[in-house]
Amino acid sequence: MAMTTDEIKKYIDQVGGNIIKEAGQDTFSVIAFSKYNNTTENKDSYVIYLQENGELIQFVSGIGSSNIGGVSKSDFLEALLHHNSETKFGTWDYDKNDDQINYTVEIPLEDNTLTEKQFKRIVKILESSTIELLKIIHELQNSSTSDGI
Repeated sequence: MAMTTDEIKKYIDQVGGNIIKEAGQDTFSVIAFSKYNNTTENKDSYVIYLQENGELIQFVSGIGSSNIGGVSKSDFLEALLHHNSETKFGTWDYDKNDDQINYTVEIPLEDNTLTEKQFKRIVKILESSTIELLKIIHELQNSSTSDGI
């Protein structure tokens, strides 16, 4: 009982989102969507990966570059790693090749399905991840231990 792209699109509609891009293969599908009426993938968009024939779902919020003014990259990544240890749901990750910070929620569905209520909760968590990131950056920029201050 795996998730389908049609079910995901229904949930996107329920949260007031619009689909920006959709692609799929036999065992893997990608849907990019936004709640902010934009038509391009950017910081206000989310990407959903349906993998393993819909038995694994991954939500990704592309936050942006790890280059933060007044903060060393190592301090920034350390703060994100520390935040991961205090978070119940979702993780920060860093793509070294693109110098990109993402917030990811991954759920193995196996023989279950994702409910609309769970979907809405995940979208709220993705939205709040941006606010959390801004708090982390603010704390680092105001810390006397950060490089450049």
